[in-house]
Amino acid sequence: MSVAPTDSLYTFTKAIQAIIAGVQEVRGIADIFYGDQQQIPRTPTVCVIADKKTRTLEGMPRRVLNTITCFVIIYHSKIQDIQLNSAEADQLAEAIEADIHADPIMGGLVIHSMVTDVEAGQLSRMVNTSQTQFRSTRLTVEGISKTMLPMNPGYNQP
Repeated sequence: MSVAPTDSLYTFTKAIQAIIAGVQEVRGIADIFYGDQQQIPRTPTVCVIADKKTRTLEGMPRRVLNTITCFVIIYHSKIQDIQLNSAEADQLAEAIEADIHADPIMGGLVIHSMVTDVEAGQLSRMVNTSQTQFRSTRLTVEGISKTMLPMNPGYNQP
């Protein structure tokens, strides 16, 4: 199903969340959240976080090029060898990256999208009442669209 191009940071971020929700079962993802979480109840957990939107003038009278960015953070921690946790987190990140790349126009929402950065590391979050170290991976997802800004009647007319 094709949709109109968007300049909405929220719409783009929710669309990325929907892509991940569509593969949640097959990827073995326990939870998916919009926005980062301070408590991670189960793993692997994925948080999809809106980042920023920038615009540049792309033509007249008010055509703009939008660059929309969100983050996908994967939290992974099981009671097992730390090397295995790292390997599973890296594999899940690469699988999610491939899922995002499967439709570069996101059904018409953007004219191009891709994962621009993959950063592996560790983050501390709460589990029940104790602080836990999670193996984490942050994907930066960028979408590009062209839209028109609204105009008042008589705009730019002599």
